[in-house]
Amino acid sequence: MADKKAAFFKSYRALLSVEVIGIVVLAALIGALAGPFGTFSAMGFGLRLIYWALVSTMSVLLGYVAFALARGIGCKPGTSRHNAVGSVFMAVLITMAVRVLDQLVYPHILIPPPFLFLFFNILLIAMAVGVVRRMISPTEDEDIAARPQAPVPDAVTAEAVRPRLARRLPEGIDGAILHLSVSDHHVDIHTETGTASVRMRLADAIEAMDGVPGMRVHRSHWVAREAIDGVVRENGRLFLSLRTGARVPVSRGARPVLEEMGLV
Repeated sequence: MADKKAAFFKSYRALLSVEVIGIVVLAALIGALAGPFGTFSAMGFGLRLIYWALVSTMSVLLGYVAFALARGIGCKPGTSRHNAVGSVFMAVLITMAVRVLDQLVYPHILIPPPFLFLFFNILLIAMAVGVVRRMISPTEDEDIAARPQAPVPDAVTAEAVRPRLARRLPEGIDGAILHLSVSDHHVDIHTETGTASVRMRLADAIEAMDGVPGMRVHRSHWVAREAIDGVVRENGRLFLSLRTGARVPVSRGARPVLEEMGLV
């Protein structure tokens, strides 16, 4: 029960992000200008703007509730099952909320569409949004979570294994490789004694790290286990503090791995 509650509230960390607020504002403006479901003829622009601002705000809030509920009943985030179940929950909740809003706020202005018509329209939108989201950002949210992570035995450190990637380091830069980051078409290799930039893909660089315990925590960052100094939360976002002094962002897809390691 505690795990389900934690999963539920965890889904709300991004609610006050610029992206979410921007989506709410944009959806309200589009609704006010287009006036779907009879709102164009039933309301003036100002009233439509208020109506669709309420609808878009409720939709975002209930969307988070729906997908948190799907996660709470065992649907793994980033999977097709999670998207499908969350979309159904989302359609049911939003449809009920819109009907209540229509009756409480605009009972004499707006003739609401049939319940099933509204439900299936919202369901299609919810599923389309989920599919597009997975197509746009699979690396950060699901690909990182699905990718097998290197084991992290306590007795093994980066110094114990000399990875193939170390051969790409120039003279004068040696020691354990602690952090890899993307810079344009190059990978910056951060070691105990300095940083070298090598033209290659991050995926290839990670593969060349061989048996060094570590993990890809973001689409642009890989860190060695021994480099992690702590975890920092800032404005709802999660960062790893490294012993090099760097701070590395953690994607949502990588958080379960850090939780299993006891870092979060």
